[in-house]
Amino acid sequence: MGDGRRHFGWNLQSFYCSYYTMDNIKRSLSQFIKAQVSASGSSVVDFLVTIFLTEVIQLWYVYSTFIGACSGGICNCVTNYKWVFKVKDKKKKDIAWRYTLVWGTSIALNTMGTAFIKESFDINYLYSKIITAICVAVCWNYQMQRKFVFKKI
Repeated sequence: MGDGRRHFGWNLQSFYCSYYTMDNIKRSLSQFIKAQVSASGSSVVDFLVTIFLTEVIQLWYVYSTFIGACSGGICNCVTNYKWVFKVKDKKKKDIAWRYTLVWGTSIALNTMGTAFIKESFDINYLYSKIITAICVAVCWNYQMQRKFVFKKI
């Protein structure tokens, strides 16, 4: 090896390693993009329900935020299960309890975060909901769904 000659086996191994690494990167990026599309659609449902309940029905914004988050969460779970993570080897019951744990925390973070920001900074509830939703989506939802809820066994 120290004679300065290139060894075919080493180059072939290096090629396979880089190919599979690039394949994994492409797969991960594709999954991340699908998850963001799913999250965006679910956020639309969440916000529409929240706005409707707050502005039309005149329900207190904290209750509306909670109900909107529940609505969006259901859409997100179904979409992630069938399209983003394409889970086939896990029982729905196993997914359901894991998703409920993560989703429950997400709803609590969204509801409390929205109320905290609105009350602390005296801004419109929608602005506080947007800020909170982005923080929770980036720091909690995707990471926990990928690493805990829909994790490959």
